[in-house]
Amino acid sequence: MSRNKGFFLAEMLLSLTALCTAALFLVPALTFVYERGIQIQKENSARSLLYAELLKAEAEEVMPENGDKLIKGTSYSITYSQNLDGRGEVCVEYEAAFSFEKKILCGKVE
Repeated sequence: MSRNKGFFLAEMLLSLTALCTAALFLVPALTFVYERGIQIQKENSARSLLYAELLKAEAEEVMPENGDKLIKGTSYSITYSQNLDGRGEVCVEYEAAFSFEKKILCGKVE
């Protein structure tokens, strides 16, 4: 009688355990990369909005009204302030991805 040389149950369980162990290390890393990508995307949107508002404030030479803008589901709050010396400042505030903390980017109007 010849015996079949196939996989045994123990070998299959060992392979499945190795696969699950690899997944345990890869899933958190992929989640971190995904969250970081969204965070960078929000930060880039805030920076481009800040730059556009700085150019707008400089062109008008008068500080515009404060306001809110909604970009890709994220609310960006734009505030303008003017110092005693006449120099202005534009700030963009938004909620950081997955942490619910507020981030603020500011720039001076020349």
